Amino acid sequence: MTGTATLLTITSILLQYSLLLFVYFFLFRVLKLAYAEFNAPCHSKASDDTPAIARLTVVATGKSPLSATQYSIDESIAIGRSDHNDIIVDDSFVSAEHACITAVKQDFVLTDLHSTNGTYLNNGKIAEDVVLQPGDIIRVGPASFKFER
Repeated sequence: MTGTATLLTITSILLQYSLLLFVYFFLFRVLKLAYAEFNAPCHSKASDDTPAIARLTVVATGKSPLSATQYSIDESIAIGRSDHNDIIVDDSFVSAEHACITAVKQDFVLTDLHSTNGTYLNNGKIAEDVVLQPGDIIRVGPASFKFER
């Protein structure tokens, strides 16, 4: 009888530890996915509705030449000093991941990505996400863009 009891005890302990490992693995995967989603430089929040096409027209560049005079926005566009951005502003006042514009349903939202020197909308520094209106002027470092739809 003690052999059967010992075998059942060992089996029970193994199952308990297996369940515990499975729960920890599941939590690890959920946290990893959440971390990746929230730390994406410019993640798309667009709905299944096709967003209206918008564009940014360069108004001023300062001493930092840009690669184009107009940039179209489909779902999102990232602005910053780093090479992986859609609009690269090579200036020391611009953060590597500075700001992004994301389509949300039929609107476009400007988000400052915790930049050092801030993102400006119509000469005011933004503190939270802002829905853009046609004609808005966005300033990132020395570069200024006019939002158009």
